[in-house]
Amino acid sequence: MFKIEFAGTGGALPLKNRNLSSAVLSYDGRKLLLDCGEGTQKSLLHLHTGFVNIDIICLSHLHGDHIFGLPGLLCTMGMAKRTNDLLILAPKGSRNLLSQFICLVGRQSYGIYVLEMDGSFTPSDLYSRGPLALVRTSDGYKISLALSDPKVINAAGFYCLLSKKTDELCKSVDLPPAAAQDPANTKLEALFPECNLFYQQQTPAALQKQSRLQKQLSRYENLSLTPEPDFPVDLYINAAAQKHSVPCLGFRFDFYQSGKFSSNKAMALGIFQGFWSFLQQGYHLSYRYKGQDYEFSSHEVLGPSRHKFSLAYVTDTRPLACNSEFLRAVEVLISESNYALEDKLPLAVKNRHMTMKEACLQAANAQVKALILTHFSASLIEPETYLDYARSFFKNSYIARDLDTFIPADAAQATWQQISAQKEADYEC
Repeated sequence: MFKIEFAGTGGALPLKNRNLSSAVLSYDGRKLLLDCGEGTQKSLLHLHTGFVNIDIICLSHLHGDHIFGLPGLLCTMGMAKRTNDLLILAPKGSRNLLSQFICLVGRQSYGIYVLEMDGSFTPSDLYSRGPLALVRTSDGYKISLALSDPKVINAAGFYCLLSKKTDELCKSVDLPPAAAQDPANTKLEALFPECNLFYQQQTPAALQKQSRLQKQLSRYENLSLTPEPDFPVDLYINAAAQKHSVPCLGFRFDFYQSGKFSSNKAMALGIFQGFWSFLQQGYHLSYRYKGQDYEFSSHEVLGPSRHKFSLAYVTDTRPLACNSEFLRAVEVLISESNYALEDKLPLAVKNRHMTMKEACLQAANAQVKALILTHFSASLIEPETYLDYARSFFKNSYIARDLDTFIPADAAQATWQQISAQKEADYEC
């Protein structure tokens, strides 16, 4: 089940009961963190949300109200015995500032890697599903280099911010001269051999060894398992540049589920049952049996991949015409609403933010199914009192508060149940 939790809903300045911008998207035990403002990890404790299973941190931009919680959270992850490397997505040009943050973090038991994205989104990216492709494993989401766009993830924009703890010093890995000259053709696995963020399909030998029917497999000669080059992945991430005073990204997440396996088709094709799991995992199978050669593709027994869920996160920007395609038909849009009423429009234009009406109309133009408003100015003390106003422009709107959790209520109506864990008496930032 998908779940959205808000660790902070404030913009620029914290209030007594409002931390700065941060939200968590959870799905079956894995988490993505959207920005990391001051007070994030304390709110995550209130929400009883663990730190170790955050696979990716998405930073929209590097203003303090979106990143001041990062050093403390990274330290806490290390104290929680994290060993899986962490991926941070950030705008182009983030390295210098993030490197200064890392000096506060010190050496850790896990590596921290950054992918800088320029946000050069085009509508065709949605039809190719996304420039960054990830596969879900038991250790979290891993990058599929085979299915990701090499123009998006290459040696020019992907780097190690902090290597694993190997000595007394915290060291950052720089790009070798050869890779700097030809980043597109530099293999990231070779450049970062210690990084465990890259998805690697199991070897045929390992798969056969794990099979419960390995004794029967010995009857098949020349058994070969080859990864399907276009096997669907679990998560695609797109980024689009927004209009703010510094480089800023909006993020879109599209979750997929592999097609349903047809045992009837497998039996009709005469595929030995011991091979079924190989085909389910996206392998092309060939072997020789009783003097005859056989070859099967996973596509012969798997249905088309199914779109499960989409979410977009857009903050600190003016409304943009290009967002109507970038946000098109997402199940949930999390959007800033820094100002409530239109009398603040001159301020919104000056500071490159949105009013509540502008955020709602942008959602309506993109035909999103549900809108959750967040990132409220400190002058907006009780944004929830404007819920009816927001719904006059976009019917399926919600106002987030710190420690609110949203879970699906009615898929057909695209409605969400809003659960508040905030208690006025005991919640103070």
